[in-house]
Amino acid sequence: MSRKDYLKRLIAQHNRHLERLREQEAKWGSLNVPTHILTQIEDIEAKIENLQAELRNVQDNLEPPPTIHFPVLPKSSPVWLLIGVAVTFLTGVTVLWLWYKPFVVEQSSSAVETFPAEISIAVIGHVEGNVKVQRGEGQLITASPGLSLFYKDVITTPDNSWANIYCLEVGLFTQNPGRAVVLTCEPSPPEGLELIAKNLPPQVEILIKDTTQVSPPSLEELSGVSRAPGDIGSVPILLSPRQLTASDLIFRWTKVPGAAAYTLKIKGNNWEYRLTGEAIDSHPTPFVISNTVTVLETVYPTDAPPLEPGVTYDVTLQAHLPGVQTPQESNETLFFELVDSATSDTLAEAEAQIRTPTVPIEEQPYLLSLLYQQHGLWAQAAHQMEIVAHRNHQSPPLLQLGDLYLRAGLVNLAEANYQQALATAHDNDDLFTQATALTDLGRIAYVTQAKAEAAAYFEQALALYQQLGNRQQVDLVQNLLAEVTK
Repeated sequence: MSRKDYLKRLIAQHNRHLERLREQEAKWGSLNVPTHILTQIEDIEAKIENLQAELRNVQDNLEPPPTIHFPVLPKSSPVWLLIGVAVTFLTGVTVLWLWYKPFVVEQSSSAVETFPAEISIAVIGHVEGNVKVQRGEGQLITASPGLSLFYKDVITTPDNSWANIYCLEVGLFTQNPGRAVVLTCEPSPPEGLELIAKNLPPQVEILIKDTTQVSPPSLEELSGVSRAPGDIGSVPILLSPRQLTASDLIFRWTKVPGAAAYTLKIKGNNWEYRLTGEAIDSHPTPFVISNTVTVLETVYPTDAPPLEPGVTYDVTLQAHLPGVQTPQESNETLFFELVDSATSDTLAEAEAQIRTPTVPIEEQPYLLSLLYQQHGLWAQAAHQMEIVAHRNHQSPPLLQLGDLYLRAGLVNLAEANYQQALATAHDNDDLFTQATALTDLGRIAYVTQAKAEAAAYFEQALALYQQLGNRQQVDLVQNLLAEVTK
């Protein structure tokens, strides 16, 4: 495939993604569009503009070579004749080379050589063990779900480690343990890669092509947030439902050590429903989501009052401790509402395509998290990312989980996951992830009015980015430092 054709294909993919985002924007209405949708629209429009400019440049360079006119030399002077022929020959060779040189790579026997270096050709899916990616001469990157891969990245899977790799428009591959593979994403994979799924469901193809890991909220978006008083575990924290939620309603909250029972109170229009007692814990084995946090959950009963889209429901969560008369109650004012019926149907269709035998079971939580992120269902996206982080035991999923918690308003849990990601990255000597975690912790410290703490985090992150030579991140953190110290 030529570079021109590849650029055209990429522009078409981005336009399809933009069309879907425009449809989501229209459903929300101009005054209620979530910020993450607007941000994605701006980012994709900028990508399309850059790709179109590059395509125009490629097309402009495809002009025919200039005609070379050889001068008529006098026959009476052999010396001038020889000089003229030599000059004409050298001029012709130079002109032809200058015209031909930009297309030498295009004439290469390997079509993928024409991929622009900044364009991803694959995405990491599930990861088991300590998988690394070497990009050029840069530092080794810890592989994690959602990591974009580029042409000739070297993926290393040590013994007892393996990874699934989505090659865009080619299929899903598994890289076996004890391998180092140079990525080209050709239909005939190199030794060490095994094709496990060629024809993936349409929704899976869309999610993988459009994957954009959720970014931490900006300082403006975080304005007004605060850390909850007390340590995590001293009071129950409702993880979901929060804000928007799908109709498959599961109540999930953090366990309070020593609590004998919990009470959930849901208030609707002129009614209140209570769930209480030990039986409220329906999870067969409580799920540990960090070093100190365990989650309990229960399903909204079928005999409870029906819930309707467009109605805001208030939630109160209490933990009952033996010998303590006053229950421990969440410090937050909690509410949620159901998505509209059209979105609910869209989600159900997409979930059915993801939960199919064609998609390996280990891939499904990450894909579901991407799906919920696209619809602004941060709490449900975090629930699926918890499963990814729990299986992966690496820093990047913890960072993504922290970002999702922050989007859902769970500041303390976001901070706990950033800290855990920082510690894991330090143990693995992963400088880039350390710098990212420090930056995220600095954001939280800044918006919760701990400016000295924020400055310390930003300074540590800046030193690491400078060590890595990452100019873009250096500029970003310098701007954050300037904001803190002004």
